[in-house]
Amino acid sequence: MNNERVGRFAYIENETPALIAAMRGSAQYPTAEGTAFVYWLPVGFYMVMELKGLPQSQIFGLHVHDGKVCAPVVGEAFSQAGKHLDNCGEGTWCGQHPYHAGDLPPIFSDADGNALMQVFIDRAELDEIAQKPLVLHRMPDDFTTQPSGASGIRIACGVLAQNI
Repeated sequence: MNNERVGRFAYIENETPALIAAMRGSAQYPTAEGTAFVYWLPVGFYMVMELKGLPQSQIFGLHVHDGKVCAPVVGEAFSQAGKHLDNCGEGTWCGQHPYHAGDLPPIFSDADGNALMQVFIDRAELDEIAQKPLVLHRMPDDFTTQPSGASGIRIACGVLAQNI
C-alpha cells in the first residue's frame, strides 16, 4: 500500500467532527452501543465508528437510512429509520445496490464484541446524511438484494446529529 494514501486522512481525527451519532442497541441487543464521528471533506465525508457490546466475531451491515428517527413500530426495532438513503432516484444505476448513498462497508466485531471502522465515502455530502439514522444490521449486506441487501434485523441505531 502506498504510504501517502495511508496518511491521507491521518490529520482528520484531530478536527472537530461535523456530525455525531450515539448508537444504541435494540431491546434484543441492549449491550450494543457506540459512537460514529463524521468529518467534512470537500467531496464526501470521512467516518470513524467505534462499537462495543456486539455479538462476538461477526460481520454486520451498516447503512445510512432515509428516515428521521430510530423509533420502533410495534416490536420492529428502528423501523421508523426508513429505507437505505438513496439520493439518486429509482431506476438509475446509483439507485441500486451497492451504489445507494447509504450503503456503507460491512463492519466486523472481534472476539470481545468490539468493532472499529474508518471509511471515506464520496457518494453523499454531509447535508444529505445530516439528521439521518445510521443503522447497524445483524447480517452483512450482500450488495445484491434490492433494496435491503438482505442485511437482516436492525440491532443498533443512532441519528447523525450536527455537532455544534
